[in-house]
Amino acid sequence: MSNRSIWIALDESNAAFRPGDELRGKVHVSLEKESTIDSLPLVFEWYTHGKGNKASSTVRRLDLFQGKLFPGHRSYDFVFTVPDGPFTYHGHYLNVDWQLRTWLDIPWAIDPKFERRVAVFPTEGSVPALERTVDVHEAKSPLWVATILLANVTAIVLLLVWAFGSFAQAGITHGLIGLGIAFVLGWVGFGLMRNRVAETQLGTVTVTVEPMAPGDDVLHVILVHHATPWTKLNAVTATFVVKEEVVRGSGTDTQTFTHGLFETEGALQVSPTDRRCYSAGFELEPKLPPSFAAPSNALLWDLTLHVDIALWPDWLHTNSLTPLMRRPS
Repeated sequence: MSNRSIWIALDESNAAFRPGDELRGKVHVSLEKESTIDSLPLVFEWYTHGKGNKASSTVRRLDLFQGKLFPGHRSYDFVFTVPDGPFTYHGHYLNVDWQLRTWLDIPWAIDPKFERRVAVFPTEGSVPALERTVDVHEAKSPLWVATILLANVTAIVLLLVWAFGSFAQAGITHGLIGLGIAFVLGWVGFGLMRNRVAETQLGTVTVTVEPMAPGDDVLHVILVHHATPWTKLNAVTATFVVKEEVVRGSGTDTQTFTHGLFETEGALQVSPTDRRCYSAGFELEPKLPPSFAAPSNALLWDLTLHVDIALWPDWLHTNSLTPLMRRPS
């Protein structure tokens, strides 16, 4: 049995806190014999757990003691101000929790340690709100787009020539490698250049998300393009998704897991006074969780705009929104 023990006691019996609250308590240390302590840290941190890789961040650290401790019991007061998120969340693939963690750093010995979980929730009565965001996609000149496309096509053609030459000279393996590289290069090149090609017809595209006041459950979206009068748009649509997205593993051995919490979609309608302006409002569910982002772990509010251009590559863009928790006025 250990002759050293350490634990955390909170002043509040309830371990649930909100932004701006003071988290007060004591770190208790009990020793049966004299010990030299390199440090007695106390860490206030959040961490993720679930299907994805674990992520964590220390919000505050206190070093409570360093030196020689004699047998007996002693306590050390602490106080932290609870920050404005991230908030405690328990979902399908993603969980976010807060904890207080302390330990005795003792040379040449097993360090006694203790963890105390606490919960951090949004301010009572607060709901997600959005500030106005404007996302401008400047169109490149047609000459610039044509030059990049020509370079990409030239590289693919050279790879195909090398691949078919390899079939005859070096065998099927080298030929298949060349075909595979050409396919990947073509696919990636199309993905990178699709919007640039579309913008040669659309011109500069501006996406505006209007402010969403606390308590307002309608997301207002406006898309403005600068296409020529003879450019025909089949449809302009938007999809809004709230989802968990986590990654497990690293390098080539990774898996991505996604779980949807809410989804809505619809068509943006052209303005009767300006053919270049499209807009729509999308009704959201109440009490959606706020967004969260950490390495390998995310709770996303994604808005995807899709412009279907007749006889031309489509324009597609996803904008990640960041709601703030606010109380209705």
